[in-house]
Amino acid sequence: MNPIIIDGITYETIDRTESETLTLASFEAEGEHWDIAVLVSEDGEPYTTSDWQGEQPKTIKECSDFDWVRAADWVFYDYGARDVLDSIISVLGN
Repeated sequence: MNPIIIDGITYETIDRTESETLTLASFEAEGEHWDIAVLVSEDGEPYTTSDWQGEQPKTIKECSDFDWVRAADWVFYDYGARDVLDSIISVLGN
């Protein structure tokens, strides 16, 4: 799938199964580049990795090696992250 850009965030689907979709959300904030994996479950709920600064999964198979947080529950306000999460939920959520 070709990447799409919405609200300054580039979304690229990097892996998919019948029940899950793994998307890479990339953006610039506070002079830094961020790549965040977003896993959308079969019920349409988006999850992000708990560590945005660390390595991100590149396949759904790798997802079990990471800790995940429901995007709507994530309480991280540095670097405008709340706005980013709201956009991710709006674009990728059910």
